[in-house]
Amino acid sequence: MRLLRGVTGETLTCGCLIGVYETYEGAVVRMVDATGDSCPHPEHRVNAELPSTAVPPGRSPLPTRT
Repeated sequence: MRLLRGVTGETLTCGCLIGVYETYEGAVVRMVDATGDSCPHPEHRVNAELPSTAVPPGRSPLPTRT
């Protein structure tokens, strides 16, 4: 997968930094950019893609424009 650009980012409650990226194919992916010091989630590895279901309820993976 080739990333075209960063769209936004967020910090999870476990301390991990997540980046939201657009790919050259037009898909939007969430990836772990850095892990928190005491993160208990083994799937939160640097450069690991998180499933889209990991977006908290009521939040969009993309920022809304006003």
